[in-house]
Amino acid sequence: MPATNLLARMDPREAISINKWPTTEHSAAARLPPILSEARQQIFSFQQDVRQFTRQLLELIALALDLPRTTFAQYHGPEKENFDNFELMHYPPVTPVTPGSERSEGLPAFRISPHTDWGTLTLLFQTTVGGLEVRPPKYTSPDLSLDTETWTPAPALPDLILVNIGDMLEFWTAGKLKSTWHRVVPTATEGGLDRYTFAYFLHPDKNAVLVPMHGMEKQGWVPRYAGEGRTAEEHIHARIESVHGKKPDRG
Repeated sequence: MPATNLLARMDPREAISINKWPTTEHSAAARLPPILSEARQQIFSFQQDVRQFTRQLLELIALALDLPRTTFAQYHGPEKENFDNFELMHYPPVTPVTPGSERSEGLPAFRISPHTDWGTLTLLFQTTVGGLEVRPPKYTSPDLSLDTETWTPAPALPDLILVNIGDMLEFWTAGKLKSTWHRVVPTATEGGLDRYTFAYFLHPDKNAVLVPMHGMEKQGWVPRYAGEGRTAEEHIHARIESVHGKKPDRG
C-alpha cells in the first residue's frame, strides 16, 4: 500500500463535505444530519458570502502581482462547474506524541497528515483549539520528507480567517505563490480536546488550464503535480488517484 494511503488511513478526522445541495434529481452521497438540513438556508447564504469574498481576494492578489484585476477571478464564475467544497471537520481527542516519535504502526501521529490543498484558495474558520502547523514556502527539497525546513505553529486566533494558497495559484504564478504545506498535530495542551473547524475550498472552473498566466512565465520552472496544459479537473482526478490509489468515478 502506498505511503499516501497509510497517511490518509491514519488521520483521525471526520468531515461532512458540501459541493452542491441534494435535489430531487441528484441525491446526496450520504444522508445529511438533520441539523444540517434544518440549517440549509443559513449555510447556503454563508457559502455565497464566502465565495464573493474569495473573488475579492483573487482580485487583490492579481493586482499585487501587477496583473489585470480579473486574471484569476475570471476562472471562478459561479455559473461554471467546479469542485468548490464547504467542509465541516471534527478532530476527535488523540494522545499527543513527541514530535518525530513513531507510533506502533510506524508513522507519526497527526490529526491530519502533511499536505497541500488542491484548489485555488482555502479559507479556514477555527475554534480556539489549535494544532495547525505550516512550512515556510521555500521548499529546500522537492520531497517533503527530505526538506530541512521546520514546521511553524499557526495559532487559532478568535475572529480571524486563515487563508491558504492552493495548488492552482502555484501553477498559474509559476511558483511565485507557493501552495502551503500544512498539517494538524495534537499539541501537548490541546491534543486531548475536540477540534472543530470549517473550511471553504475554492476551485476554478473544471476546464481552466493550469499553465502560468501571461507575465508569470518563469524559465526552468517545473510544476510539482500538473503536466503541460492539464485542466483543473484533470489535476483533481490525479490528486485523488495519488492519495486513494484509484481513479475517481467520472460519471
